[in-house]
Amino acid sequence: MASLKFHEDATAEYLASLIWYAERNNATAIEFQNAVETAVRRIIAAPESFPSFDVGTRFVIVDRFPFSIIYEQIEAAIQVVAVAHSSRRPGYWRYRR
Repeated sequence: MASLKFHEDATAEYLASLIWYAERNNATAIEFQNAVETAVRRIIAAPESFPSFDVGTRFVIVDRFPFSIIYEQIEAAIQVVAVAHSSRRPGYWRYRR
């Protein structure tokens, strides 16, 4: 099983989004947290099964929310590069690699 870590900016994006949902509706925040955790588990279980996004990266769409998790696999490690909202400009996270 591959190890997984979040880039610090990806962690900040996730936490900011979680707080945003929590300020509006705690139940929705919990659903968002669960959906992201499910997506991360799917990545860990089969990292090569998701579509390529940019050179060396792949993505998985978070169920029920307008987010994708962008990640790269380097040997046995997976790094989440971004927890990207679908309305952000594509590729804003490229400098993180």
